[in-house]
Amino acid sequence: AEIEERLFCRVLRNKFPKKSDKSRAPEPRVHFALSLGCTTSPRIRVYQPETLDEDLQRAAVEYLTNNAPRNGITDSMLDDGGRVTEVTLPKIFKWYKEDFGFSRQEILAYYASFVPRHNREDIKKVAQGNSFLIRY
Repeated sequence: AEIEERLFCRVLRNKFPKKSDKSRAPEPRVHFALSLGCTTSPRIRVYQPETLDEDLQRAAVEYLTNNAPRNGITDSMLDDGGRVTEVTLPKIFKWYKEDFGFSRQEILAYYASFVPRHNREDIKKVAQGNSFLIRY
């Protein structure tokens, strides 16, 4: 398994160079492609270097479609009477938070890029503001 992981990472690094020194993953979509063997892990599939970009995109969309929370955006009252929007994301965004963005807005915008179009605009609107919490 370690050999396959090293080969896969080598292909990823060649095809998708790191965006900055702070990012650990050369391509964050890899988290939607590698299975840990549990029920919420991405399904196991074969990846080809020639179609890797399309395969990673398909894996991300499939994973997020199957694991997206049902009530992703809710409004809540704070103790002081104020309101805050809560956005619930799959736990994979918590586990690999640094790979998906450097701020809550970036993480939310990254997530929005994979959700169905009818939900995308709502999520992008929330990401533009600063009054939201991310739950996992």
